[in-house]
Amino acid sequence: MRTPWQRLSNVSPLWVAALLTAAAFFGMEHFPAASTTDDYAPSQESMEGANTTADPGRRVALLAMLALTVYGLCWGRAASFGPGGLAGWTPVVWMAWLSLSMFWSSDPRTTVRRLIVLALFHGAALAVCRLLKARQVVTFAALCVALQLAVGILAELLYGTFRPWAGDYRFAGTIHPNMQALQLSAACVASASLATYGATWGRRTRWAALAAILTAFLLLTKSRTATGGAALAVAGVLLLSVPPRWKRNLLIPVVLVSSLAAMALLFGGFDPSDELHDAAMMGRNEQATSLSGRVPIWEALDPYVRERWWTGWGYNAFWSKQHIDALTDAVDFKFSGAHSSWYEAALDGGIVGATLFAMTLAFGLLRSGREFLAQRRALPAFVFGILICGCVNSVLEHLVCDTRLFPFLMYCGLWKLTFLRDAPGVDDVPTAEPVNPAPVNPAPVNPASADPGGARL
Repeated sequence: MRTPWQRLSNVSPLWVAALLTAAAFFGMEHFPAASTTDDYAPSQESMEGANTTADPGRRVALLAMLALTVYGLCWGRAASFGPGGLAGWTPVVWMAWLSLSMFWSSDPRTTVRRLIVLALFHGAALAVCRLLKARQVVTFAALCVALQLAVGILAELLYGTFRPWAGDYRFAGTIHPNMQALQLSAACVASASLATYGATWGRRTRWAALAAILTAFLLLTKSRTATGGAALAVAGVLLLSVPPRWKRNLLIPVVLVSSLAAMALLFGGFDPSDELHDAAMMGRNEQATSLSGRVPIWEALDPYVRERWWTGWGYNAFWSKQHIDALTDAVDFKFSGAHSSWYEAALDGGIVGATLFAMTLAFGLLRSGREFLAQRRALPAFVFGILICGCVNSVLEHLVCDTRLFPFLMYCGLWKLTFLRDAPGVDDVPTAEPVNPAPVNPAPVNPASADPGGARL
């Protein structure tokens, strides 16, 4: 009779990791009734309390993340330690700088508590890389988001807020639409990578269908930044996968035909600027000139960034009640995030932290792009695409610097690409290259006829 430990070791690591991750980040950042509120968020009192104390759901989430870390360390056999390179060691240096910020933090207690969460965050990401092969990490990313998406759809159906036919509808599920869109963009990139570099046409078709479903819900969020980032990421992955000869033969005619069509429309008296503007705004034209209120936020944050421009205020230490109240008086509405990863990185770690954050994205793009061109596999394609999404989103949102699902998936791919590559003897699923059929055993040959001297032996 098998012991419980033997039964656990036979469970698919992919599903265990995906379920634990989806549950952990659901408890950390999701709000089941998000679609019923005007701002898709809990009350202001709950938001302020989240910055100072941990609610029960968050504690359970951290326990799930700890369980994933232990599970990966005990049963993970799919990775061997690699050299890392600049793409691997730059984020390590960034995390070390944030850890040192506890010594100059304006709120050391909050910084230490958040650093513990950050350690669990990266420990779980390393555990995923130790458990799963390269292609499975990409599947894991799509699966985590798909699980949370299913819960979000069910929540809106139960609350009666699922109305995609309404003009002012934004799909939220159990989280703010902008956060939901960023998660969906990561899953779109993962599904597109798996569809492009699948082993069989059947698998490619299934991943392409999932990518289409995810894209539909991404558009329903009406998040302009995440949608634009996902479009650029998928286009980048597909463009790099096209052979150079096809690029020359297709790109020039497409640009030429588009230019001629635009000139014909303009000379014909049709001005598409209004229609293009409405399409780009996705029906959300409010505060377009101020980037939905972000410009006043950044102007209010500038004095605080200059006050501690070298070291910052300490990891997650800036957003105290005193600072939130002062910023609320300055911009006439309450918020608790910089809405820019660059501002958030500067507030956390000063100019050093912001520079290391930029280098993390840049070196990760270079490394993944180089391996993508060399290997034509799903993992470097996924890392390349999700880093493009991160670069675009970091301009107008601070989520890439936070301990949320999107950066978790990004670091899973980055750690797998650099430090925890597939162990020797662990074969990954073939990519877009055709699968070699099993060799056919040749007909037996008579030794005497094959070797003239064989008959004499």
